[in-house]
Amino acid sequence: MGGGVNWERLDFPEVGLVHDLIVHTTSSDTVYAGTWFYGFYQSTNSGISWYSENSGLSDTVSIRKIIKDSTTIYIAGNDMSIGAVYQSNQNNIIWVMIGNDGFEQGVNTINFLTNKNKILAGTSGIYSYNITTDIVSEKGKFPRAYLLMQNYPNPFNYQTIITQVSHTLNCSTNLILS
Repeated sequence: MGGGVNWERLDFPEVGLVHDLIVHTTSSDTVYAGTWFYGFYQSTNSGISWYSENSGLSDTVSIRKIIKDSTTIYIAGNDMSIGAVYQSNQNNIIWVMIGNDGFEQGVNTINFLTNKNKILAGTSGIYSYNITTDIVSEKGKFPRAYLLMQNYPNPFNYQTIITQVSHTLNCSTNLILS
């Protein structure tokens, strides 16, 4: 046993055991890590620096498994009293428990089933949860109001932001932006 002599140790916080690591499928610089009792970490620079991303999780959560689809990250997380599956948007990581109030036995693993329409959770048995969302039709709904505010250019940014605020419209009209 060489004790990892041929491996380069990354500057990861001293949090004990790392249970799971995944690399983002479209951004190879982004890496996610699940730890024992210290939760979820993210690196956006190939592991050079790491950030704790535990909003919505308990202070003592252990992440056993991480999976992701194109927009959402899912984790199997256990704390002292309950195990659960959580989800978060990849761009703004705030964890929300899904499926139920948790599992008393803890959740050891999760994975996708049938084209990612369901998640399987391994605990004191195997459970499935439907992750598809219903799409509510907006057909026939049109804005009744709008107001276009003054733009605020930023000389250091190529974009100009124009704020839109609602205002009542009583008739059809054409708008000219100049």
